[in-house]
Amino acid sequence: MRRSRAGHLQMSDFRLCPDFNRNASRDPRRHVENDTRKMAIMLAERGLVFWHDYGGRGSFRGLTEYLEELSRRISLYHVINTTLAWAPASELRKIV
Repeated sequence: MRRSRAGHLQMSDFRLCPDFNRNASRDPRRHVENDTRKMAIMLAERGLVFWHDYGGRGSFRGLTEYLEELSRRISLYHVINTTLAWAPASELRKIV
């Protein structure tokens, strides 16, 4: 794995690699947005990304708000009666 001088992974090393990713960040909204943009670049052509706290309250409210805003720009899907939301790589690529 290549690392930058600062010790960070290079996104280009992973472009089109993951077929599946579950975004499980419990961090503030900006981290979820950042992780989502990274996955939009890294996902394989037929890849999927899942967020597992959609519809959450309290500390998870930021994730829900972000996904609701994002769904105005791209197609996102919610698995009924769960807290799962997902999007295919083809849709996520529209945000980068």
